[in-house]
Amino acid sequence: MAAVTLFASAGCGENGDVTVYEAPRDEAPKREGIAWELPAGWREGPVLEQMRYATLLAGEGEELVEISVTFLEGASGGLRANLDRWRGQIGLPPATEEDLGREIRPFETATGPAYIVAFTGPGTGSDRAEGGQRLLGAVYPQRSGTWYIRLAGPTAHVQKQAEAFARFALSVTFPGAQPIPMPARMNHGASAAQLVVS
Repeated sequence: MAAVTLFASAGCGENGDVTVYEAPRDEAPKREGIAWELPAGWREGPVLEQMRYATLLAGEGEELVEISVTFLEGASGGLRANLDRWRGQIGLPPATEEDLGREIRPFETATGPAYIVAFTGPGTGSDRAEGGQRLLGAVYPQRSGTWYIRLAGPTAHVQKQAEAFARFALSVTFPGAQPIPMPARMNHGASAAQLVVS
């Protein structure tokens, strides 16, 4: 058995510290299937990027936003590195421990820990706009790798989809997946979802 490090946000430990969890990973794992319940008004879009598993669309006209679903095998650089990459996409620097305590909420799923994240930044280049850019994400570490779901765009447009995103994130399941041991002190999904709608 190999092991993968799963990064949990500040606020999980008793002193507000960052906790690192270890979960077993098979040597030659097979990617788990993924399933979800699509919110009303969301629909599937074309998959134009090789690494992307699915593209979902929400909203209409100028308020159209895109939701990406991506699977990365193995540790894929680690959760924190990928979250810092997301932050950079909306014009934010790498996260401090204080940032992580505000912006990440771990929660329970039937197959292990997952994380909901929410960042707001100024945007970059042509994406800079009044009100900035907002990114909502959900991260699901599994034995074969990690699933990432990402919604980003102008803050006002993203927030119109925030409640739907939270419902969608909590609906995700991995049929047939072998559960990862659940760390102590994980949040209920409803509590974690408040991060993206507030």
